[in-house]
Amino acid sequence: MNLNGKRTKKKDNPHYIFRGKSKRKPKKQLRQIIEASLMLLIGINLVLFLNQVPGVFDFNIFFAEIWLNVFESLNQLISSLAKISGAVIVFILLISSLFLIVGGTIRLLRILLLIQKQKSKPKDKV
Repeated sequence: MNLNGKRTKKKDNPHYIFRGKSKRKPKKQLRQIIEASLMLLIGINLVLFLNQVPGVFDFNIFFAEIWLNVFESLNQLISSLAKISGAVIVFILLISSLFLIVGGTIRLLRILLLIQKQKSKPKDKV
């Protein structure tokens, strides 16, 4: 309780806010043994599987095809990005041309209206 007679909440206590992280409980030894044995068994099975890959399988041809596919895909990616950027540039030029046409038309109309007003005013001769 505080001076007002109200109960203080745990979160209102400054020590609660700055208490830091709670400590994690250590894993049980049985769980650690199970995890280690699973990792060991999976690793051994992977080595055995890779050992049974047939000797006819030629890794040089396989990696050469992979590199060829990678370079072809990069070439396609670059060409598609070039086409997209070309389309974006054309779109930007189209929008800017529309702004220029509208702005030029408005300015010409203002000038023509100003000239028409000046001609319609009678000149005062002194």
